[in-house]
Amino acid sequence: MTTPPLVEVALNAINLRRGPGTNYAQVGSLSQGESAEVLSRFGEGDSAWFEVRAGDGLVGWLSVTAVVFALLLVWEQIPTAASIPATSTPTPTATATSTPVPILTETPS
Repeated sequence: MTTPPLVEVALNAINLRRGPGTNYAQVGSLSQGESAEVLSRFGEGDSAWFEVRAGDGLVGWLSVTAVVFALLLVWEQIPTAASIPATSTPTPTATATSTPVPILTETPS
């Protein structure tokens, strides 16, 4: 059986998010030194995000820049995320606009 890839939080604390980006809602947080199992990845390099499962079972996404690998790991060993949750789209609000009214002028006869 293979050991699941683990990351350890390198910052004081990090937010776990619903999806891979700061535009997703926060679902929890991890403190410095806590580790999490990496389930999948999205993106490349410093802009990549990991989908992780924390020790309490909470699943969320965190930025790769906030963690270090707890074990030697090859990037390609982490599966690419099969699907990404949709972000919440704000509902458009109606905007009042005025309709120009024509002004009638008399023409000389």
